[in-house]
Amino acid sequence: MAEDDAPTPIAGDEKPFFAIDAEDLAEAQSSDSAATPPPPQPMMIGALGDTGGQSASGGQAWGAPTSQLTGDITAFSGQQMFAIPPIQKKKGFEWGQFLLGLFVPFVVFAIFAVILGVAESNYEDPWRYETIRAESDDGVSYSLEISPMPNEQVEYAWSEFEHEGNFYSINFWTTHGTTTSTIYQTNQSGDWREEAIGTFYQANQTMAFELDNASAEFLMIELEFLNTEIVGENQNELLEMGFCLLPIGWLVATIAAFVKGKRSLGWGLLTSAFVGVFLLPLLAFLLLILALGTM
Repeated sequence: MAEDDAPTPIAGDEKPFFAIDAEDLAEAQSSDSAATPPPPQPMMIGALGDTGGQSASGGQAWGAPTSQLTGDITAFSGQQMFAIPPIQKKKGFEWGQFLLGLFVPFVVFAIFAVILGVAESNYEDPWRYETIRAESDDGVSYSLEISPMPNEQVEYAWSEFEHEGNFYSINFWTTHGTTTSTIYQTNQSGDWREEAIGTFYQANQTMAFELDNASAEFLMIELEFLNTEIVGENQNELLEMGFCLLPIGWLVATIAAFVKGKRSLGWGLLTSAFVGVFLLPLLAFLLLILALGTM
């Protein structure tokens, strides 16, 4: 072997790079701790009502930190708690509400019918009709006096006659608030012309008129009277109006039942309409056929 190939001897105070002992570890840790910078500190850059970094109580302007975690997962210090609403169970079909909606409309209808029937039993017709014969010496000029009963007033008068193949009518409506009413003659053939031919005087209940281009030996005049005293006593109009408004009330109740979530009540009301409009008339018709078949 040549002298140049022999290994170089290592000095006694030098160690190989992979030889690490406890003294080297301690030296490395001390150098790392000296080189690590301190953690950043909070710094206030501005605040409303600056007090020089100090609060009114002498502490920091942003206040002392408070612990938010308490160890209880359902409670946080300084936070607002919200209760979870209970989950509602789905309701089944309520037969009680269904039967209520099915039968209540018929009960209300029956009550109104009974009340209206009792009121109608004491009802007096305020209207009276009468036909009188009016005659004229010349067949043109007429003057007659009407004789209403006590508490009656003339509301309408009408008559019809024929002259030379044409039909004519005379009539008047009582004009309330005035002392007279105009009598008109209408040509119902041809051009349908209407003319004022006379006057009805309410003070003495007298009709006076002259026919226009026509004549008649006599006239049959139909009169309509109104008893003002009976009209004041009869108060059935409100009951009749309420009876007519029952379908509207049923419709409003049905819509309200579904809007309020009472579906069983709403279906009961719908079923009552089907029963009242279709099933009951059909049942009455079948019973009538059976009754006629057994006779």
